[in-house]
Amino acid sequence: MRCFVVIYGAGAMLALSTYKSSTHPTLVRRLKGSGVSRVILMEVPLALAEERYGELCEDLQKALGPDDFRILDISGASVFSKFKFSEMGQPIMVEF
Repeated sequence: MRCFVVIYGAGAMLALSTYKSSTHPTLVRRLKGSGVSRVILMEVPLALAEERYGELCEDLQKALGPDDFRILDISGASVFSKFKFSEMGQPIMVEF
């Protein structure tokens, strides 16, 4: 399981994913279907997300199936108040 800050045209969100790749075809189809054509992904250690989101993060992890992607926090302001850039991985730029 992976946790990403997803920066896209309308803002930022925090997502959990069981996809093995950020360019997995099913994930790309889902993002394209919602009008997203390019994103910047920054991985966050799952342990930090669990620590800062507690039960909400745990419940979402239980709900995730194989090859799944769910939003943990839709508010970019909230996400950036909980994580420092130094806690995020290197940016991965993905264009579909």
